[in-house]
Formats: sequence, structure tokens, C-alpha cells
Amino acid sequence: MNTAHIITGTPAAGKTTFAKRYGTQHALPLIDIDTVTGRLIQRSLKVTGKDPNDRDSKEFKDTFREDIYETLFDVARENLEWMDVIIVGPFTREIRDPEWPAKLQKRLHANIEVYYMYCPPELRVQRMKERASPRDILKFQNWEEINATYGDEAPPPFEHNFIDTSKEENIATYLQR
Repeated sequence: MNTAHIITGTPAAGKTTFAKRYGTQHALPLIDIDTVTGRLIQRSLKVTGKDPNDRDSKEFKDTFREDIYETLFDVARENLEWMDVIIVGPFTREIRDPEWPAKLQKRLHANIEVYYMYCPPELRVQRMKERASPRDILKFQNWEEINATYGDEAPPPFEHNFIDTSKEENIATYLQR
């Protein structure tokens, strides 16, 4: 049975950066939420008169969230027949469910390895400013509200790899395993 390496954490915690390095090191394909669905979501929002960079409003989540994750898992499932894959996304609700890895294992017919990326909120803000992505504009305008949706950023209540990305040496140490 192949393995789905799930990379999760809050925005700008270092999910994609870690996933790319991990994927390069292990020659694994990367299925990133922003790459797989981003362009289509932007277009859909734009043609319906919404802000194409919205990723956090209740309306966005009610309209797109489930389909985005279903698409990620469909792509992963098709590839897991032949190889391990890396799946990158925040999975904000899912990581609060103690049974999520077991449910996902059954659904994807794969082993599940979860990597939880963490860094303090002030560093995440700095990273968002540095990356200067349009998708972060609304986050800055509503930072307190957006940040509150992540709660205390407690690690998932199931077995996972905790990686504090606030220091490069933490990431490097993990990748050397």
C-alpha cells in the first residue's frame, strides 16, 4: 500500500516550502491545494462578481471548500495506485478530528503520514508580507478574524510529525531523517 504524505498547517506556516523540499528529497509528486484548484477558483469567483482572492469568507467556504478537498483527494487517489504522493492543504477542520487519518486511509486506500507545520502568527504575517501574494490581501484586512479561525493552533489530536518551521534548522533536521 502506498503512502499519502499530508502536509498541513496554517497559512504561511511553510507547508508548500516543506512539501517541495520533502518531495524533491524523496522524488514524490506534489498535489498542492493552490496549484490544483487555485486558478479555477479565482476564475469562478471573478465571473460571479466576487473577490478572486477570497479564500477565507464563510461564503467561499460554503461554496467551494468541499469541492476543493474532494478534487485534491481524487487526484491523490488516482496517483496512489502507483506511488506515494504529497498532499498539501490547511485541512483546518479535518485536523481537529481524532479519526481523520483512519477515515482518510480507508478513503484513499493508502497509508497516511501527517506532517503538521507550525510557526508563530507574527512570523506567518512576516512571511505573507514577503511573498506578497494577492491571496493574502484579504487576510491582512481581516487578520484578527482570520487568525481566530485557527484557534490556538494546537497540534492535531492524532499521531503526526510536528515541525516548527520558525527555524530552518528544525526543517533541515527533520529532512535528514
